[in-house]
Amino acid sequence: MFKRIFIFPFIVLTCFANAASGQFNVSGKVISSKLKPVALASVTISSLDLSAGANDKGEFIFQKLPAGKFTVQVSYLGFARRSFDIEVKQDITN
Repeated sequence: MFKRIFIFPFIVLTCFANAASGQFNVSGKVISSKLKPVALASVTISSLDLSAGANDKGEFIFQKLPAGKFTVQVSYLGFARRSFDIEVKQDITN
């Protein structure tokens, strides 16, 4: 049986906009159902061919993303894979 992965409690979408280029940063934290960080979890946005590894605190960041809608996948050995949709745009304030 697989354990569950959660994205704390939502993916923290911090968008530091470079207005001239329309690029944003998206960061978040991967935690288990027991609210423990999932170190070294793999976080991918396959449509952009991007992958990031969570650090020992479960934190990850994607830098210089274009605006748009994307599917983020989170996986780690022994945990069920999770997917969710995000929309990156200039006015996100979470």
